[in-house]
Amino acid sequence: MKINQPSIRLYYLIFFFIFFSKDYVHGQLENSEREFWTSVKYQEKLSEKFSITLEGQLRLNSFNKDFNKSHYNQSFFELESKTKLSKIFEFGLAYRSINKYNESGNNNGIPYKRIHSFLKSELDLNRLSISSRIQYQTKFRGKLDFSNQIKKYWRKKFEFSYNFKNWKLDPKLGCEFFMKNNFLMPKNYKKYRIFFGTRFSGREFGKIDVKYLLEKGVKSASSDPVHVMKIGYIIN
Repeated sequence: MKINQPSIRLYYLIFFFIFFSKDYVHGQLENSEREFWTSVKYQEKLSEKFSITLEGQLRLNSFNKDFNKSHYNQSFFELESKTKLSKIFEFGLAYRSINKYNESGNNNGIPYKRIHSFLKSELDLNRLSISSRIQYQTKFRGKLDFSNQIKKYWRKKFEFSYNFKNWKLDPKLGCEFFMKNNFLMPKNYKKYRIFFGTRFSGREFGKIDVKYLLEKGVKSASSDPVHVMKIGYIIN
């Protein structure tokens, strides 16, 4: 089925009108968390098969939090390397340094570190792109001490994007699952994310990613949904 450009514009307008309308926000977000994430990313391709990425990100906390001093949640700096294994497979390693406030809005003075590795595959079917990623990550309080790991997750991510002809705001849709200990066991599911977004590209200003995420915990007392609006700038 052929979808023309005016129809796609109408699709985006309907989506943003529904999500940002006053009644919808009041009804859907009244008992949930809301966050805003913004980031700047620089990518450098060092060879045909190897590249590195530097990223800085700021996350503002929910307006429903108890503290009044600041909506600051956390910020981090991340260095990631990617190696092309084949035409469709990619392997990556990353280190993240995190500054994080606790739920009372206070900085506990202890930095956090996180390292992760992943294996990603991407398949192009004409205009449709399908990618999947399996990631393992572990988080530390203070120094990188494997005897003091506070959080360990397996993550499975799936993303679909479609390249519409003569249309620059191609949609991306996906989901991600967080699991503890073993990514093969359904009982270990901790939380999931569903996301929808697009990318603006230009030679003059680089790339801008806009994404909405819905995050929800599974089998936990704090299972209220978290609604996230994310805007990221990628330097060419």
